[in-house]
Amino acid sequence: MRKKQSAVDVATDRGAKELLLYKLKAIAPIRDPMPDRRRAFVKIAHDLACELSLDGYSMRRVADRCGISLAALQYHFETKGRLIAEVVRFRTDWYGDCIYDCVTAMPDEPSVIFDGVIEWLLADAIVLPTANFSYNVWALSQHDDLASAALSEYRRLYDELLVTLVRLVNPSVQDHAAETAAVLIASLIDGTMPLVSRGRAEKDVDAGAKAAVQRLAHSIALDAT
Repeated sequence: MRKKQSAVDVATDRGAKELLLYKLKAIAPIRDPMPDRRRAFVKIAHDLACELSLDGYSMRRVADRCGISLAALQYHFETKGRLIAEVVRFRTDWYGDCIYDCVTAMPDEPSVIFDGVIEWLLADAIVLPTANFSYNVWALSQHDDLASAALSEYRRLYDELLVTLVRLVNPSVQDHAAETAAVLIASLIDGTMPLVSRGRAEKDVDAGAKAAVQRLAHSIALDAT
């Protein structure tokens, strides 16, 4: 995990790419290092959440996949909620790293960066593992405070990323308008998940539909005042 930078204002003469990379570092939460064995269990739990339906996801299934007893898994994670909270944090960090690498490879052009990140988020949203993960974690978080807090942190960071993207292409946007635009764009992206969660293969999702979502997201960002 990259070290969090000081939350000082970034000079406005910085390029769009440098600004977004800075913001990605600045909003990334600082976490205590996790032992490799514990992290391996979290990754397995994460992968199962992407594979299984909610009724098939259990601590015992995770323990079996890890090759350990249920009691051994509960030594590391006392409850299902605590395990899910770590799984959400694992995915949050993974998202941050992927988007950082995505932006690093882009030219320093605000519109290109905006479209590129939205394209990445959209491509991730319309795969079945992401849909499974999102539905499973949301449902589990309704019954556990730890899982709910972790999911809230993830959504906060996601919204901050989208607000920053809106500001890249619309520097004069007001705070409230930027936040509203971010919520609308997030809703657009999240709304594509039913395309695959209802049995439709990712490859069958119409490219025109994805392009339409990208155009609408860009329009929302530019029109925000």
